Amino acid sequence: MSPTRDCVQVRALRRAAEIIGGTYGLCGQLDVPHAILVDWLESGEVPDVYFLRAVDIIIGHDHRLPWTAAEAQRDLVERINTGGR
Repeated sequence: MSPTRDCVQVRALRRAAEIIGGTYGLCGQLDVPHAILVDWLESGEVPDVYFLRAVDIIIGHDHRLPWTAAEAQRDLVERINTGGR
């Protein structure tokens, strides 16, 4: 992988796209045309504001995971305690 394609900004965009469900979904979240996003991914030149928005998507996703797991565990314990009702 080239240094440009491996820079932290590009990795953040790629991870945010994975979380959202693809590059087209990320374009919708960032409100940019797909061609612009592709250019950023290829050039590594990501405007700071969009890099930070991608980071927000990643952080938001990562913070929901423990809460979701804890919620699932509480639900399971409740179902066990009530006999599955």
